[in-house]
Amino acid sequence: NIHCVIHDEIEDWYLVEEISDFHFDGYALISKDTVSKCRYDKNDKTFEDIIRKSGISPTPPPDMIQTSGNDFFTAIATLDTYISIESCDEDRFMIGTIYKVGTTRLLMNHFRADGTWFKRPTGIDYSEIGRACFLDEYGSSWYAYKNS
Repeated sequence: NIHCVIHDEIEDWYLVEEISDFHFDGYALISKDTVSKCRYDKNDKTFEDIIRKSGISPTPPPDMIQTSGNDFFTAIATLDTYISIESCDEDRFMIGTIYKVGTTRLLMNHFRADGTWFKRPTGIDYSEIGRACFLDEYGSSWYAYKNS
């Protein structure tokens, strides 16, 4: 379960703004295949009103919203942050930078939990990606650490 505001639908993905206790925690692309149900009731509407009126949740850059499918990953690659990728089955996790956006797969330069980079980019098929997070606290913290 995640608490988020669905910002847009981009082909096979939901673009969501992740929120934790009224704290903006970045964006995620979530594969529609991994979503079993969405709830939006009176409580969620109140929660959304609070975060919007508080100015907690920014909106993605306009050029990102207008992209679709794989082009969205190209737009993410231009941001000064790391992206984390989690597979649908949650067996694979990568954090780093996008190396190449292909037609069927994404190649990433990523690093181990101790911060050392893998020697070569690793690929993952788009159909295997369950969640791609960016401009979030986890990736931004690693980015600041690795680039200081």
